[in-house]
Amino acid sequence: MTPNRTAALAGAALFAAVGGWGLLAALSASDSTAEVVLAGVFSTSVALATLHLVENPDILKGLVARRDAGELKDGVVIAGFAAETGDATHSALDFARAKFERKGCDVLMANEVGVGKVFGQTTNSGWILRRGAEPTVVELGSKQVVAAQILDAVNAIASE
Repeated sequence: MTPNRTAALAGAALFAAVGGWGLLAALSASDSTAEVVLAGVFSTSVALATLHLVENPDILKGLVARRDAGELKDGVVIAGFAAETGDATHSALDFARAKFERKGCDVLMANEVGVGKVFGQTTNSGWILRRGAEPTVVELGSKQVVAAQILDAVNAIASE
């Protein structure tokens, strides 16, 4: 994702958050981008260069900070998404819980990704995380059914 595209997404997210009651932030799956983007065709005789990555702005965390600073409409509920994998010592849910704490959003829909899971599929499953509550298990179902469960969680917070 280019820095200009990242900035445009951040602006669109801020616009949505300022005017609305909630924001679902499914904006960028990329945490970093190439420092320099080259265009063109290069000869195979050219030595390979080192690819330097720079961190993209954290749009979700930035929106939470702006809300907490009073720059967004009162009562805005911010929901984020996390596509996670586990490892030998931690589950995808463990990583999702850590991300939820780092981001500071109100709702986080997390799912485990991998071969045959989530991307390119018509179904989804995972967990919905909310402050002060145990994760809600989202059983395998259509993406529309999962989306309705996420909106239910957002509406529950907005109604508090």
